[in-house]
Amino acid sequence: NLTYLRSMNKEYSCVAKTLSGLEPILADELLALQATDVKQLKRAVSFTCDKKTLYRVNLCSRFAISVLVEWADFWARDENNFYEQVKKINWEDVLSVEKTFMITATIGQSKVFTHSQYMGLKTKDAIADYFMEKFGKRPDVNTLDPDVKINVYIRGNKVILSLDSSGEPLFKRGYRSETGYAPINEVLAAGIIELSGWDRQQTFYDPMCGSGTFLVEAALMAHNVPPGMKRRFGFQNWINYSSGLWDQVFKEETANVTDAQVQIIGSDKDGKVLDKARENIAAAFVEDSVRVSRKDFFATEWQKDEMPHIIMNPPYDKRLLEKDAIAFYKQIGDTLKFNYPGAEAWILSANLNAMKFVGLRPNTTIQLYNGPLECKLCQYKLYKGTKKD
Repeated sequence: NLTYLRSMNKEYSCVAKTLSGLEPILADELLALQATDVKQLKRAVSFTCDKKTLYRVNLCSRFAISVLVEWADFWARDENNFYEQVKKINWEDVLSVEKTFMITATIGQSKVFTHSQYMGLKTKDAIADYFMEKFGKRPDVNTLDPDVKINVYIRGNKVILSLDSSGEPLFKRGYRSETGYAPINEVLAAGIIELSGWDRQQTFYDPMCGSGTFLVEAALMAHNVPPGMKRRFGFQNWINYSSGLWDQVFKEETANVTDAQVQIIGSDKDGKVLDKARENIAAAFVEDSVRVSRKDFFATEWQKDEMPHIIMNPPYDKRLLEKDAIAFYKQIGDTLKFNYPGAEAWILSANLNAMKFVGLRPNTTIQLYNGPLECKLCQYKLYKGTKKD
C-alpha cells in the first residue's frame, strides 16, 4: 500500500513548520511566493508547489523554520511491516551511496508504535539494507551535517516520510556570528515585526537591541533582501537538484532588492553586546541603513516630530528579583509615556507578571513563544501631550 505522494520533478506536497502564532502570516507569505493549496495547521502551514517555488520559498521565507517535502506514505501493521514498506521505496531517487543522511522520527498518537528513536533506527536499517542489496554499499549516517535529512512522522498506523528541503533551520540566516544573552530567534523577530504592522518606511527603533536581531531583520525586510541569500539549503544536495533553476530563482529574487530610504536605529546600555550587534549588522551587509549607539533607554527622549515604530524585547533574567523586575517594567512604561508621546511601542516579554506593571493599557496582546518560554507581545499606542513637567 506504498504511495508516492508527488513526483520529485513535478509537484511537491509540502509542510512549512513555524512558531506558534505565526501561522497566518506564513500562510500569506506562501501565497505571495506562488504556493497553492495553502492551509494553516498547528505550528505549520501545508501547501503545494513546483520545484522552482520550493527553491523560492526556502530562499525568501522569513516566517518558516523548515520546509518538509512529503516523499512517500503508507500504512504499517507493525514494526516488521514498517521496515518492509520503507525498504520498498526507490531511495536512489533522493540518495546515493556517496551521500550522507540522518533520520528524525516523530510519533503522534499510536498504539502500535511508541518509541520514535527506535522507529528512526528501523528506517535507517531499511535504507541501508536497500542500498546494500542493490549496490553492495550503503550511504553513511551523519547526524551533524547530513546531505539529506529524512523526517518520519507516524500517527496511528499511518506513516509519512518527508525530506527536509531546508537542511539547517531557516532561522539560521547566515549573518549571526555573535549573539547576546538569550538572543531572539530570527524567525520570531521577523514575525513580530510583521505582526506589529510596521510599514517598512517609518523610522524603526529598538531601544534594547542586544545583538541586533530585530534591527537586521527589519533592514532585510525594508530592502526586500531574501533572508536566505547567505546560506545553502538541503535541496542542493538532492539527486534531482537543478543548479540552473536555482541560479535563475536566486537572480530573480535578488533583483528585487531595493535601496529603501528608511532609518533603523538601535541602542543598548551594554557596550560589549553592541559590538556583537555591529558584527551581525556588517555580516548581513545592512550597515548603511542601521545605526546603533550606546544609550540607557531610561535616559533617552525622542526629539523629532515623526515618532518611531518601537519594538523591544527587554532582557529576561531568571535571577532578577521579582521586585526589581516590577520596578524595571514600570520604568519602561514611564519612559515611553513621558519621553515618546505619539509613538507606537511593541514589547515582547516572558515575564508575564512584570508586564502588568508597565502602567499602560495594551491596545493589542498576542501570545507567542520564545523557545519554551511563553511570551506576550503587547502593543501600546502612546498619546501626545503626556510630556513630563
